[in-house]
Amino acid sequence: MNTLSKLVFALAAAATCATAGAQSSQSDQERRARNREEAIARHGGLPGSSTSTSASGTARQETHEAANSVRSTTHKAANSTRSFTHRQLQKVRNFGDQQQRKYPKSANANAANKGDTALGK
Repeated sequence: MNTLSKLVFALAAAATCATAGAQSSQSDQERRARNREEAIARHGGLPGSSTSTSASGTARQETHEAANSVRSTTHKAANSTRSFTHRQLQKVRNFGDQQQRKYPKSANANAANKGDTALGK
């Protein structure tokens, strides 16, 4: 390529980049302005206004209700777990009592009478 065509190509590329940069910057500013307006509309106005206070009061109430719902659910789950473990423990205790009644220990059942067949020897 000759020098003139290289120079024209470089200028065209620079102009294209500058235009694209300006457009992206402008579209970014427009997007930010839209987002700002939407946020202000969603939250009921500027901070310190009366509508802003009522909106935050509603959000606070919703958060409080959600926390109460979670607290209630976890409390119910803890109670059911506690009840289940208590019932299982009672079953084990009853089984142990039944086994002791069914197979009472004899008077001479101790480690000395077991001899060499005892576990651990």
